[in-house]
Amino acid sequence: MAGKAADDIGIQTGGWTISWQGAAGATTTGTTILQGIRNAAPSAAVTYSRLGDVATGTQAAVVVIGELPYAEMKGDRVSLELDPDDVAVVKKVKQSGVPTVVVLPSGRPHASNIARGPYQAGACASRASSSTPVVSPGPQGGESESPGSP
Repeated sequence: MAGKAADDIGIQTGGWTISWQGAAGATTTGTTILQGIRNAAPSAAVTYSRLGDVATGTQAAVVVIGELPYAEMKGDRVSLELDPDDVAVVKKVKQSGVPTVVVLPSGRPHASNIARGPYQAGACASRASSSTPVVSPGPQGGESESPGSP
């Protein structure tokens, strides 16, 4: 697993959940996407690198990227570009040759079906074997990855 949002409950939770604008980091208790995958596969060797370093013997990678929490006018954007650092992590993981899934938690849609620019969601997704947007899963979002979850 890789990416800044894989093990960040604040990014996963987004704005309006704990506070108006939200914040990255340990803003509340819950299950991150990384922890949910570890819970779902307790006997698997699930490694994590925020920067996209791929361990020897890795069979598949999940890269979780995403926007910092926001709400209303403070979260307004003028472009659909993703954070260049997120795109670099996806590119680094994909260059390792490992099948790669990109997960993009966000509170708004992104242009994931276009690839006109180097930092747009489509360009990032085209570097992956698969990609999926996830609408701000909240503090228990990682639980959806666990067996027996409601």
